[in-house]
Amino acid sequence: ATMRPSSLVNLQQLKKKLDAFGAPATLADITPAYADSFKIWLLDNGMNRASVNMYLQFLKAMITKAEYWGLTNTNLHKVKALKTNTEQVEFHSNEEIREIMKNAPSIAWALLVHLDARTGMRKAELMRLKWQDISFYDGGADIYVSGQSKGYKFRIIPVRDMQLIAKLQAFKKNHKQNQRKQNRHTTDKTELFAENRKHKVILRLGNVELLLFGI
Repeated sequence: ATMRPSSLVNLQQLKKKLDAFGAPATLADITPAYADSFKIWLLDNGMNRASVNMYLQFLKAMITKAEYWGLTNTNLHKVKALKTNTEQVEFHSNEEIREIMKNAPSIAWALLVHLDARTGMRKAELMRLKWQDISFYDGGADIYVSGQSKGYKFRIIPVRDMQLIAKLQAFKKNHKQNQRKQNRHTTDKTELFAENRKHKVILRLGNVELLLFGI
C-alpha cells in the first residue's frame, strides 16, 4: 500500500523514538501500559506536552491500523493524552490578514504574512526558509520544515492556496532578476526572507500597531 509523504515521515519519526525508548518485540507488546511508559519517557527527556501528545497520536494511529488489518488485538483508546495549556489564542480574521498584507511595507513582507497565515509556520522557520525547502507541482506545493531542535528530522506542510503559490513563484522570479542586476545569483539554498531578518517594522492600522520583525 502507498502512503502519503507526511504519513511516512510521521511513521519514521515514531520509529526513531520507539527505538530509543526500547522497541517492542511484537505489536502485541504495545499495550496501554507500554504507551503510558513511552509517554512518561518522552516527558522525562525534555519533550513538551503538545509534542508528546503528537507522538502518542502517531502510536495510536499505527495500532488502530494494525488492529483493522487483524495484526493485533491491542487497543490504546483508553490511553489519555496529556493536559496542555488551554488558554485561548487570538487569531486575525481573514479580513484583518488581507488588511495587513495590503499595508505591508514591501512585497516580501506581504508574502511573509500570507505564508504565515496559511501554513502556521513559526517565525524562525519562516526566516530560515530556503527555495530548496519548497517543492512545486501541478495543483499545489509542499514545504519541508526542518525540526532538528524539536526532535524530528523535518515535517511537510502542504500548500493548496493557488494565490499564495503564484505569489511565491513570482517572488522567486523577481528575486532572480534583481540578483542578476547586482551580478549575484539565486540558488536553491537562498533564503526567501534573508533581507527581512535585518529590519523591524511597525505597521499602523487605524489605532492599532502591529510589529512585523525578523530575527
